[in-house]
Amino acid sequence: GTGNVNLNGDTVRVGDNDANATITTQGTGDLTLSTNGGTDSGTIKIADAANGDITLETDGTGGQVGIGTVSSPDTDLHIKTPNAVITLQRTADANQPGIDFQQSGGNVRAKLRMDGTSGTSNEVFIQTYDGSSLAERFRVQHTGAKVTGTLNVDDGISITDNIITTSASNADLELKASGTG
Repeated sequence: GTGNVNLNGDTVRVGDNDANATITTQGTGDLTLSTNGGTDSGTIKIADAANGDITLETDGTGGQVGIGTVSSPDTDLHIKTPNAVITLQRTADANQPGIDFQQSGGNVRAKLRMDGTSGTSNEVFIQTYDGSSLAERFRVQHTGAKVTGTLNVDDGISITDNIITTSASNADLELKASGTG
């Protein structure tokens, strides 16, 4: 027939015993899960299409998602497991997986990325926005670290090119060796 089906119960079971089950739409159309008749409710939406998105949208000011044994998430994404790890796996070594940080208008203002084209020489780098463009500021290489610009150590010493500067007024710059060196 046509119209909606209302089930007056608190549990719905689908599928045969000990068999996988599928919940799907009849033809094209998105599949949406919500509560409260879709009013004042967050949703999980599976968009129709070969490359359709899956979105998780919260309602109101809540907006927090818990994964694992989280009874009350206290951050936007709270993962609670014995060994919580987030994995970003690239499928082509020429690409740069990572995390982008956007400002309120949706523009990227910082990036944390993995770089490198082989499994043995991958590097991690950070780009930040200087007011007009994103530029690399720090890179961790498999042989050490590289800073673009000035390296500030503890707000006491800065290193730029071949100049080492101290911030303490009228103080000596001292190099101390360990032991009797």
